[in-house]
Amino acid sequence: MPLRSERSVAILAQAEEQLQSIRLLSSAKAMSDSFMVRTRKFKNNPLLARKQFVVEVIHPNLANISKKDLAEKLAKMYKHDNKTIQLFGFEKKKKKKKNT
Repeated sequence: MPLRSERSVAILAQAEEQLQSIRLLSSAKAMSDSFMVRTRKFKNNPLLARKQFVVEVIHPNLANISKKDLAEKLAKMYKHDNKTIQLFGFEKKKKKKKNT
């Protein structure tokens, strides 16, 4: 069985380091693109035939979240078409990555 030369061992080690850094970057990007949605104060409004609730959006690695992305996530959570979702009245907490 032939022994590997020092040069080939160094090249393999360098390739493994590059692969590890690519994995770390891709996992960091996946974490940075995520946000969490919580709902509270849920109530039915039969007069207007709709459901109303307060939405808490937690986004620690993002500056802000577009209403389009938020509507898509709520549509998946509640199994509705995102065209029927109306978002309004958001307030940002100072020095926190949280909107309500």
